[in-house]
Amino acid sequence: MTPRYSLWLNPCEADEAQLRSLSAPLQQALGSPAFDPHMTLLSPLHSTDLQALFIQLQQLATGPAPQLSGHGFECHAHYYRSCTLALRTTPALTALHERSLQLPGAPARHDFHPHISLAYAEPGAITVRQLQAQLPDLPGSRLRFDRLVLMETGGTATQWRRVFSTEFTDG
Repeated sequence: MTPRYSLWLNPCEADEAQLRSLSAPLQQALGSPAFDPHMTLLSPLHSTDLQALFIQLQQLATGPAPQLSGHGFECHAHYYRSCTLALRTTPALTALHERSLQLPGAPARHDFHPHISLAYAEPGAITVRQLQAQLPDLPGSRLRFDRLVLMETGGTATQWRRVFSTEFTDG
């Protein structure tokens, strides 16, 4: 069976620390597994030629690091979107997503809802109002995502592992 991968945008170090300080207590309170703050650019991605994919990901990361702003907390029935910080879509992010759909093994179509998951919980475990009470302030006005990361995401969140990472370049 071909492994399942996800393509993430990871925030710069300062923004990652801020997001961890928000998400860690929430993850603990909800019994959520711990995971790195990220925005999923594409999932699932199935590939058997990782070396070729690594080269393509480096090419995909050519350009400035995406900068996105949050616009509110959301709760969804889907486990992997249960507690999120919704992100505003930008033309540059949409273009990056469109380019990612051209990767071998990418789905023909991918519903794209930019967000950062803060915790994973069973449906109904928390409401937006409760989430807002626990996290009264949105993170900084702009979050900078400086790394494109390929994660193997088969199984549960505790089994996920980083396979490849590359930084965005201005070239």
